[in-house]
Amino acid sequence: MAKKKSRKRNIIKEGLKKLDYLYSKLPETKGCFENLNKCKGKCCLYQNPQVFYIEFLNVWTYICDKWDIKDLIELIELSIRTYVYNKPTKGCIFFDKKKYLCEIHNKRPFNCFFYGITPSEEFNKRYEKIKKLYENNPDAIFMEQCNLIKAYSDGKEKIVSQKEIDDWWNELVEIEKYIGVKKKNINDEEGGSYRTFHDHILLKIMPHEVFVELEKIRIMKNINSKDIVIETFMKLFKKNIEKIKNAG
Repeated sequence: MAKKKSRKRNIIKEGLKKLDYLYSKLPETKGCFENLNKCKGKCCLYQNPQVFYIEFLNVWTYICDKWDIKDLIELIELSIRTYVYNKPTKGCIFFDKKKYLCEIHNKRPFNCFFYGITPSEEFNKRYEKIKKLYENNPDAIFMEQCNLIKAYSDGKEKIVSQKEIDDWWNELVEIEKYIGVKKKNINDEEGGSYRTFHDHILLKIMPHEVFVELEKIRIMKNINSKDIVIETFMKLFKKNIEKIKNAG
């Protein structure tokens, strides 16, 4: 068992190296931080990126190493609330609404990186699909692609093609396979590895039976009852937060 765990850790470690190498090949982007006074981070405020498991582990390893206990507790509580309330427009749990900043920008996932530089034809397909999905929900907020971000290569502005994005995406999928995720599970369906950050976090720190209970709470209509249950969950996690942090 110990050898199996050690082998798994080594595979994940190597997978993270492969991910870093993939990220290093992506073109530089500018315009996000430079224009926060104009947009106030609306993309992060209203959108909630889906990420592969290896991308989640990349962020999770970072925050377990760099963040203090207090910040980690707040993130877990926000993850639970985001999951349980299940609003159509959730926003990213890593977006600091007071500072209008992404707290993991240097570790941001593939989807966040290409938001703003995805070819219009491809982005518009996704945009219309989401609008159709939530067309009868008055609380849904739809975001068009940011026009303030540009890609650069060797100091010169670069137009990124869809073929380039697809090729990098396929590399990302191969890394997901490398760490042991089965091909049939590399999707955003139930049991898939392509999930939101808050889903990944809860699945990482919670026993399966606890996550099942959260699913039951999710469909409750009484918000006060949800709040009471969330407070109970947080008492449990506060007692075990050191163990969760050290497990990484």
